[in-house]
Amino acid sequence: MWLLGALMLFVGVLLMYMARGTTFYYDEWTYIVSKFGGGINSFLEPHNEHFSLIPIAIYKLMFRIVGMRDYPLYRLIVVVMHLVCVALVYDIARRRIGAWPALVAAISVLWLFAAWQNLLWAFQMSFVGSVMGGLAAWALIDRDTRRCDIAAGVALGVALSCSGLGIPFVPGIAAELVWQRRWRRLWLVAVPFALYLLWYTHYGVNMVTTNSVIQSPQWILEMVAAGFGALVGRDTDWGVPVTVLLLWLAAKRVVAVERLSPRFIGAAITTVAYVVLTGVSRSTIQAPDESRYLYLGAVCLVMAAIELLPKMRPTGRAMGVATVFLLAAALMGWQTMHNNALVLRGESTLLAAQVGAMQLEAAHAPPAYAPDPTIAPPLTAAGYFKAMREMGNGAGDSPAAILASSVTDRIAADTVLLQLLAPAVAPRPLPAAAAPVPTLAGVNGARVVRSGSCLVLDPSAPTALVALAMPRGGVFIRNHGATSATLELRRFSAAYTPIAGVVPAHHADALAIPVDASSVPWYLQVSITGPTRVCGLTT
Repeated sequence: MWLLGALMLFVGVLLMYMARGTTFYYDEWTYIVSKFGGGINSFLEPHNEHFSLIPIAIYKLMFRIVGMRDYPLYRLIVVVMHLVCVALVYDIARRRIGAWPALVAAISVLWLFAAWQNLLWAFQMSFVGSVMGGLAAWALIDRDTRRCDIAAGVALGVALSCSGLGIPFVPGIAAELVWQRRWRRLWLVAVPFALYLLWYTHYGVNMVTTNSVIQSPQWILEMVAAGFGALVGRDTDWGVPVTVLLLWLAAKRVVAVERLSPRFIGAAITTVAYVVLTGVSRSTIQAPDESRYLYLGAVCLVMAAIELLPKMRPTGRAMGVATVFLLAAALMGWQTMHNNALVLRGESTLLAAQVGAMQLEAAHAPPAYAPDPTIAPPLTAAGYFKAMREMGNGAGDSPAAILASSVTDRIAADTVLLQLLAPAVAPRPLPAAAAPVPTLAGVNGARVVRSGSCLVLDPSAPTALVALAMPRGGVFIRNHGATSATLELRRFSAAYTPIAGVVPAHHADALAIPVDASSVPWYLQVSITGPTRVCGLTT
């Protein structure tokens, strides 16, 4: 137990570290823009067809306590849920096969790194919470007392209230009790399931279609292979031979035992119910080896395997083999999780920069504006700013954080600013002499001299590029050349973006950008072919 506790602590810290720098992602924005506040329906309405009462309640509570700033606290919840699942697997296995084999079973669940979404993404507390509730129900049933049966019914209710992954535990636990002929204990399954059906009659959504049923057999087989593959840290390609090998060993063991245990029946039926229900409802929507689908399948396979092993004190050689297997699975799974964690962190920092830019220009953001429909489809300006006002903080980066972010993130922030502000040249009178002078930031092919509050740009090449840091009031541009002068802007990034309109030959225009809370200046790059005067404007 001490060894398992140390490993759990290590993996918990590792998971928190792997997901560092992440923020709310994809479905979580629905909770922010739609579920924050609201009445009883906001708790009961399904999310992606799932009854998600407990996850929604947790998010609502966290929104009230920490708002949108401390996302690591949200991730800590799903990490703790995962570690509780590991402890429950160990507790169940220890009473059946002994401490050391139970340790192997628990560790195989501990680093299910192939199921990385369930370990790194806080939103997956819905799936992991269902698994935790189902495992807790199994562990409590083993105590065989009235009080523990009540607690088991509550645990099954938790599983059903987190996501649809709680449903497969219903036939699995019921089958186990029927196999034992413990008819009077069936109430602990019937009561929470009846409450779930009551919810379903009012809010449930049926995702089963003729096409999804037709597509499900192949999908289910691939999902089973992916579940076996997850146990060795790999994907479906590895899962196929592993599936064949382990099913062959399981079949030999089933034939050898005199009578199958009730828990084996329950775990097997839970597994079958899970893959079948998922297949007939999701086969046309998601890939069978989707990371978030692997967790429950792999846990159920471990639970079934526990029932086929005899209680024993393993030899040193057996534990050595198990150690090598577990380390190999951890290393291979680590590669999968590491690669996907990089993607998750990259998309999170990108979105944080985009949202930070939107926060900076909140006054100019249309209600339906979406900073990144790919990473955060539910996120719109109206919903975000409403939640931000009520929570007292936001999830976007500060201007200083945007400046310190990656090149890609800074370009994305500038893109949002330019979309919201849509800067363009417009007529304006010549500024007064007291206006601030633009600051020269770079020059290519031109001579630049100061004249009062202006800079005079005199090309020494057919086309000259001059970069300027603009005063907060903007700039006045008089083009004395024979062709139009084109303008490009940047703020946080080093890449310039063309803006609408040009300054025609022998013409004068102004470029003014609304002032915001950031002191970071806008940079203007002017492409000219003739003498040009650029003067500062006052705010």
